[in-house]
Amino acid sequence: METKNLSSTTTIIITISIALLISSSSSTTSCHKDDKKALLRIRDSLGGINGLPSWDSKTSCCGWAGVKCDSLVAPGRVNQLYVYWESVNGSISPSVGDLPYLTSLSFHKLPGLFGGIP
Repeated sequence: METKNLSSTTTIIITISIALLISSSSSTTSCHKDDKKALLRIRDSLGGINGLPSWDSKTSCCGWAGVKCDSLVAPGRVNQLYVYWESVNGSISPSVGDLPYLTSLSFHKLPGLFGGIP
């Protein structure tokens, strides 16, 4: 009986470990170079590194605040972008259109945002 309980416990631990590994893969996924270039242009149009401090060109964009990368269909490709920092000032860059796998885009509560949607 104890062996059966140990086996069940081991199965549960392995299942949880796999789920955590899959859920954390977005931030550790290597960012596609074209997506990173587009995001850096977007960052520059929104006030540069001061407005989006985690968007550092030396790190993978998949780990940047507000950026989510696909880990299944197109690994390393940006599929979600959420910009919600009040310190952002500028306009939405046309480079948003250079993210071919983007499925969700949100600009939320940005009083310094101006201009149209490209």
